[in-house]
Amino acid sequence: MQSRQADREFRSVDADHDGKVSLEEWIAKYGSADGFDHYDKDGNGIIDPCEFRAAKGMAVEFNAVDTNHDGKISIEEWIARYGTADGFADYDVDGDGMVDADEFRGAKLRNEALSGQFFQVQSKYFTPQVRCQSGGRLFRTTPVSTLSTLFRS
Repeated sequence: MQSRQADREFRSVDADHDGKVSLEEWIAKYGSADGFDHYDKDGNGIIDPCEFRAAKGMAVEFNAVDTNHDGKISIEEWIARYGTADGFADYDVDGDGMVDADEFRGAKLRNEALSGQFFQVQSKYFTPQVRCQSGGRLFRTTPVSTLSTLFRS
C-alpha cells in the first residue's frame, strides 16, 4: 500500500514522465529544494524511483517510531518499537538523548552503505532479495547460496 502511494507521488513529481525526478521538477512540486538531497541518495542530481521509495520508507518508519509526533524519537519510543535500547546510541549522533529525522535518515543510509559494501564484497555468495533494475523497477531475486553451503565439508 505505502509502496503504491510512493509510486503515485513519484509519478506526480516526475512532470516530464522520464522516470526520474530532477531538482527543477522537485521545486515545481514542493516549492523549494528542501529535502531533495535526502531523496537523492547517490548524489547524482536525479532521484530515481528506488531512491524515492527508499526515502519514503525511511519517513514512514521514522513516523511509526515517533509515536508522539514531536519530530524526535526518545529512548522510550525506541524501546516501545524495537523492544530494546540496542542501536539507539548509533542513531543519536549528537548524544542529546533524542533521534531527530536527520539523525535517523543518516544512520539508515550509513547502515545501507555498509550492507551494500558487504554485498559487493560477498557478491559471489549472496544476492540481495530485492533489487532495483534500470528504470527504477523493483524485482526479486533468490539467494545464490547460503552460509551453510559455504562451510560444508
